[in-house]
Amino acid sequence: MRKLASLLAVLMLFNALAFAQQREVSGSIKSEEGTNIPFASVTVKGTATGVSADANGKFSIQAAPNATLVISAVGYEPKEVSARSTTITVSLKAAGNLQEVVVTALGISKQKKSLGYQIATVSPEDFNKVRPTDITAALAGKVAGMQLLGTPSSNFGEGQIRLRGISSLGGTDPIYVVDGTIVSLSAINLDEVESISVLKGPVASALYGLRAQNGAIEVKLKRGAKRKPGVTVNSLTEFGNVALLPKYQNEYGGGYSQDWQTFTYNPAIHPASWAAFNGQKLVEYGADESWGPRMDGTLVREWFSWYPGDDFGKETPFSPHPNNVKDFYTTSKRYNNSVAFEGGGDNSSFRFNYNNRYQELPFPNTQRQENLFSFRGNLNVTPKLTISTNVNYSVIDQLGDRSEGYTNDGQNITQNFNQWFQRQLDIKKLRDYKNPAGGYKTWNIRSPIDTRAAYWDNMYYQVYESFRRSWQNRVFGDINISYKILPYLTYTTIARASILNYGGDGRIASYGLEIPSYNINNGTFQDYNFENRLEFNKRFGNFGVRQLVGSNFMRQTRKYNSASTVGGLSVPDLYSISASIDRPSVGNTWLDFRMNSLYTNGSYDYKNFLFLDVTLRNDWTSSLLPGRKNTFLYPSVSTSFVFTDVLETSAKFKEILSYGKLRAGYGRTGTDPGAYALNPTYGLGTPYGSNPTMSVPTTVYDIAIKPSLTKEYEIGTELKFLKNRIGLDFAWYRKDGVDQIVNLGVTNSSGASSVWLNAGLIRSQGFDLAIDASIIKTRDFSWDVQFNIARNISKVIDLDSAKGLRNLNQGTASFGPSVNARIGEKWGAIIGTRPLIDEKTGLPVITAAGNWVRQTNQILGYSLPEYMGGAVTTFRYKNLSLSGTLTFQRGGMFYSTTRLWNLYSGLSAETVGNNDKGNPLRDDPADGGGIRVDGVLADGTPKTVYVEAQTYYSNMYGLHTPFLSKSSFLKLAELKLAYTIKANTLIKGIKDINIAASCRNPWLISAPAKKWGIDPSELENANSYYEGGQLPMVRSYGINVTFGF
Repeated sequence: MRKLASLLAVLMLFNALAFAQQREVSGSIKSEEGTNIPFASVTVKGTATGVSADANGKFSIQAAPNATLVISAVGYEPKEVSARSTTITVSLKAAGNLQEVVVTALGISKQKKSLGYQIATVSPEDFNKVRPTDITAALAGKVAGMQLLGTPSSNFGEGQIRLRGISSLGGTDPIYVVDGTIVSLSAINLDEVESISVLKGPVASALYGLRAQNGAIEVKLKRGAKRKPGVTVNSLTEFGNVALLPKYQNEYGGGYSQDWQTFTYNPAIHPASWAAFNGQKLVEYGADESWGPRMDGTLVREWFSWYPGDDFGKETPFSPHPNNVKDFYTTSKRYNNSVAFEGGGDNSSFRFNYNNRYQELPFPNTQRQENLFSFRGNLNVTPKLTISTNVNYSVIDQLGDRSEGYTNDGQNITQNFNQWFQRQLDIKKLRDYKNPAGGYKTWNIRSPIDTRAAYWDNMYYQVYESFRRSWQNRVFGDINISYKILPYLTYTTIARASILNYGGDGRIASYGLEIPSYNINNGTFQDYNFENRLEFNKRFGNFGVRQLVGSNFMRQTRKYNSASTVGGLSVPDLYSISASIDRPSVGNTWLDFRMNSLYTNGSYDYKNFLFLDVTLRNDWTSSLLPGRKNTFLYPSVSTSFVFTDVLETSAKFKEILSYGKLRAGYGRTGTDPGAYALNPTYGLGTPYGSNPTMSVPTTVYDIAIKPSLTKEYEIGTELKFLKNRIGLDFAWYRKDGVDQIVNLGVTNSSGASSVWLNAGLIRSQGFDLAIDASIIKTRDFSWDVQFNIARNISKVIDLDSAKGLRNLNQGTASFGPSVNARIGEKWGAIIGTRPLIDEKTGLPVITAAGNWVRQTNQILGYSLPEYMGGAVTTFRYKNLSLSGTLTFQRGGMFYSTTRLWNLYSGLSAETVGNNDKGNPLRDDPADGGGIRVDGVLADGTPKTVYVEAQTYYSNMYGLHTPFLSKSSFLKLAELKLAYTIKANTLIKGIKDINIAASCRNPWLISAPAKKWGIDPSELENANSYYEGGQLPMVRSYGINVTFGF
């Protein structure tokens, strides 16, 4: 017994000595390329002791000097290292079955295999092929379920993104999150982006609460790496030209009639020298249509012959200028130059970048200058304390821009060309727009003795004299302090800010058609967030637990001031508010919005193949009145099962099915009515003399109003075949938007004009499918393809049937139909007027004169497409690569105001040619001309009428179906050819040099609206259901050079 006690004492002594020898071993885990590997597993071999690395690949663990650490991570081969040193760096080799780590909501990095919902990731190689400045254009065709509502390539600004259809009656934009900070999409510098993750719905974005009802675009920026300091230079030069215009006719010139007008000398009003002009043929200058005489070279007095100068009094041939529209547009230019300086050591890293961007549109006097600065740094103050910062600053100055849509102020030059113009006009003559006698010249003069504009000013006067300017300064970023309390417990505090100062002015110049005016504005937007997080991350044998709890306090303020002249300018060309003839119109807006939030996220796994993720967020918002329901609770739950990790199959089967996963999820988000929407306020009116005027508030709210909610259900699978050569990612979803917050007009007898209330159930349902394949892969050659397709049907299940609300107008096209949310119909029902069709014959019902009998308030189609998608393909041969991006869309419709007036004004090539008799369409029907109209009279009698061409197209006004087109298209959006020079083999210390030639918009392969000169992929982003005057598509070619040292 004494011997046994002695033996136990010795064993206890050895055990105590062994425990005493344990100490903390810390380090970092990286890939062979030097990038951090987050959430790797670190265990002491032969024991149950283990920890998980953090999001930056850093870890600390208790281990004895003679212990062995086993390092493993998804997608990498496990590795054993000695714990002899207290600080180690481990490099892991990629495994054959690579699994991604992706950025999810709140910037949290997770293994993709653990996610119970579909997430799309896009690499810089794909989104930065042509170095676009607009993130929406960068993602076009690369994400399943994403519809791009694009700003035309001939304008400044950005497009909009719609994810998985429409499930609300409000906005459809996702939020854009840059390293955790929510910003506007214009703040994102794609040159600094490391990866983009797309969270498509509430299952993925519920942790953002009410700000992410429509999904989120997560942007992760580049950071410095552990390496000696280095410099990278990236330079793009690009030029472009207008590539798509309507087909114009070149047979008939300006006028309302083919009969010539002649000059009649009148000594009472004309100078004596004008007597020689008597009998000369005149163009119908005041007409803004092209139904005039045939352009056969007849000598006439053009508009410019009535202005002082060398051309005064001259007759010139009345001849076509087929390229007059194209000759107005200039060569667009884009330069994007950046310099990045980065480096780091064991305990710190940094990256500084400067971008200079300059752009000119294909319009004279339109340019934009941008200077962008960014800095990101990381410092490990101690093994437990880390401080990081991220600062982004930009300065933008812009001169001129071009309006879209139908306007009467002349700011949309393209509208003038395509809708109201004369085909014989010589653009070169219009360039000299200043009148030596004072004022400005225009083609649309009223008469020889009144050279003021009748309907349209000279377009050069518009771009050089009537223009807008804007500027903005923006700074955003964060300071992040993280402290590792225990190896498995970390506390993080983050302060975020996004601050925008902006302003601008605009003028309508003197001596033009419109009343001269001047306006000025400035404003500021500030968004501050203060966040605290506590994260527990530890493995318990086969079980992994990662639990996050946090809080966020947000304050958002807006201030906006504006002033504009009224009644004209007291002194011509004096562009100042003080020059206002009448009392200036001034305004100012202040907004203060606050939201407090608590949230938690639990991620659990069993043996790294069965995962459960649960989130819960509660928002308290100031936009819903105190005492009402002003709190939002958003849960989500999702699970994934990697079944190939547990199936016992043969090696041959695993070569066929390399990876398989099933997933399912549910999530809920919502929205509020916006700051002050429910606060009754007095309206400020125009002062009466020196007395102010105010109006009684007429907007009220339902006392039972509550937050609107969007619920999403999703199931899907991920599969990889043939040793990961082929991958498939499929998701089916259903989103239900309930209790939509709408502002509904009511009868005046109620004492109010509108009321805020809850109404509606909008259901969005469909699937997203993404396929990637490495079709050919040899030592020197490879061919990779990524393909995606999505189908979506968004339907209005209910509005408020009990209160009689069955239809809600969502907008109306210029001179066109409305788009509506109507119970029982797909969202975006286009309601308008069409010809009455005889059921027996299928022919239109017409009058004896050949005009159509009309049916009003008819559903003509639906605005949303049913299918959308794209493909990215890349060929590589040694150091040479060729890649391209296809985008497509099928279904949906839009209304074209351009086509309406292009036909009405006689500009279109469709308005000329011969009829079925072989005679010119524009000849009098009595002479065998005219357009044949087949139909039936109201009593069913068949009727054929030849209608004079101008009358035929005028009769179309008020009908909507002739101007509706399918939104379908197939487009080659990008093309890039690149070559890499291994410069380091020539000059030591020089990085590889990459030279790339690229093309944007190389080919609109197919689109029903292409023949109208319209690109459906560039529809006005706020009005995807109609086109009011689309700016032309630009095809551009660029050269990009990247090198470093």
